[in-house]
Amino acid sequence: MTIRQDTQGFPWHKAAFAAAAAAGVVAAVIAVLTGIFYVQAGQADPQTAPHLAQLRQQLSQARQDEGLKDQIRQEALALRLRQAHLRQNMLVGLWMLLGFSGLAVVALQVGWTLKKETPAPDASGEPAVRQERSANLARYTMIGSAGLLLACAVLLTLAMPSYKPLEMPGGTIATSGPATLPAEKIATTTSTPQPQPYPSPQPQPALVKTVEGVDYATTEEMQKNWPMFRGPGGLAAARGEYPITFNAKEKQSLLWQVAVPLEGKSSPLVWQGKVFLTGASRTTQELYCFDAKTGKLLWTGKQPPSRRVPKRSEEAAAHEEAKLEEESPAREEIKLNDDTGLAPNTPATDGRHVFAVYPTGDLVAFDLDGKKLWSKLLDIGNNPYGYASSLAVWRDLVIVQLDTDDETKSALYGIQGATGAQAFKTIRPISGSWASPIVANTPTGPQIIAVGDPYLMGYRAQDGKEMWRAEKISNDVTPSPAYADGMAFACQSGSGLLAIKTDGKGDVSKTHLAWQGEENLPDIVSPLADGQYVYTLTSGGTFTAFAAKDGKKAYEKELDMQFNASPVLADQRLYLLGLNGKMLVVASGGEYQEVGHGEVEGPCHATPALAEGRIYIRGKDCLYCISEEK
Repeated sequence: MTIRQDTQGFPWHKAAFAAAAAAGVVAAVIAVLTGIFYVQAGQADPQTAPHLAQLRQQLSQARQDEGLKDQIRQEALALRLRQAHLRQNMLVGLWMLLGFSGLAVVALQVGWTLKKETPAPDASGEPAVRQERSANLARYTMIGSAGLLLACAVLLTLAMPSYKPLEMPGGTIATSGPATLPAEKIATTTSTPQPQPYPSPQPQPALVKTVEGVDYATTEEMQKNWPMFRGPGGLAAARGEYPITFNAKEKQSLLWQVAVPLEGKSSPLVWQGKVFLTGASRTTQELYCFDAKTGKLLWTGKQPPSRRVPKRSEEAAAHEEAKLEEESPAREEIKLNDDTGLAPNTPATDGRHVFAVYPTGDLVAFDLDGKKLWSKLLDIGNNPYGYASSLAVWRDLVIVQLDTDDETKSALYGIQGATGAQAFKTIRPISGSWASPIVANTPTGPQIIAVGDPYLMGYRAQDGKEMWRAEKISNDVTPSPAYADGMAFACQSGSGLLAIKTDGKGDVSKTHLAWQGEENLPDIVSPLADGQYVYTLTSGGTFTAFAAKDGKKAYEKELDMQFNASPVLADQRLYLLGLNGKMLVVASGGEYQEVGHGEVEGPCHATPALAEGRIYIRGKDCLYCISEEK
């Protein structure tokens, strides 16, 4: 006689089937929700959103409408944040779908195993038929479950960006070329360097010859000036004391104010009595040199756009379009976003030359008297918002972070400032960013630190060789990194704030992660570190201080302002420049304390420059010099 298992106690096979059914229902619900997230994420793309397209169309008829521009910026920002949130939800949903689908398959397997019967003689043949039917049903169920699992795996793979694995000493991803490569073209050369010990910090001589007849500025010179985006090394810190109260409208502490010929959102830089700034239109890209004491325009360096820029209504005159076609009828057109503009990239100087780069990919060098030395066209690929990273400098090299949507084209370049020759090119497994590199003197030597989706990475400054990477950042990364006391900090709204020790090798995602934060994360403004605290500022005005050692929140302050400019530090004071042209001066430390304020005419997108007791602010069509000098 055949004894079925469900007649000898608890019907375990029924419980297993019930569990499989419940898991299947949950998986189906999650699949529907994940599909909804996917559709909504596509609808939240700032580049294709219908209402933003309508607003941009309105703006093309009224380019001077600052209120409309602000509305577009805020709408685009809200969409980017929503899109990032939806993508995170979608990834979580896919993982849950995979898990519950697997649970359903396991439960079904258990149920069919428990339900099997031992064959017994039966004249009617019904048990055999029933067993065959059960076997077929089990087979089809397994095939369907396997298909569901495979579909989940495929969807998960498609949803997550594919990144190339880090190849360690057996084969590094860094590709280096000799410093004698021709300046006319940036070419990729490949080598497989052997592991080398990290260099120990060495005292720098006052003047070092790296190429015959070429010198570079000393560390002391760099510290006295403001040579790149966010100052020396890009670390947002200045020496000396600066005004804490000023009002340009009332001429309070205003040394001078001068009109900037062409628009742009690039930040000023300062070198030994000269201030540099860029501006652009569809027909020209310009670099301006102003006298730091008087504001007088000393010279203008020009570089024709090598690629087309989108048409703008006030520049659509027939003669201008004809001139553009005559200059280069076959030029490709680049993609630009209203937040990017025609001159968003901050220039840089090594103290002997000044370098400018534009969204067209044009990189150009001038000497300090305005003579054009060389230019080259970078392969910027396709960036959905336009190329906007700023330049950095180290010794006689100009550092270019070029992140595109094509990981095979994203790279970190070192270009000789004097000649334009490529010193190194290191491929970056990055899918695109707006962030800019910084240069820090770490305990293991000078490092170039750069961030993009999905890595924060450190490179040896001498040759661009990758030293370490941490896979903790995602989304369209805009804030640049910060550094202090052996720790690098990076953040992005919808991703996280992380603190990474910079003395590691290879993938340090787990081994050198000091701490990670999840709240009050900026989407535009770069963080600032002073050694004791890390400060973040959202574009909506949430200002937060975290302890640099362990990430504990010291305070959070809601400021009734919007921000695009990054904070800078001087004399233990933080200077926060709002989009409306108002500046808050806040004491550094673990307690919020306002110690001053200032005002110029906004909007102000650019980060201010501080050098020799003066504050340089780019406002609406003007450059301001704030100083207590008479």
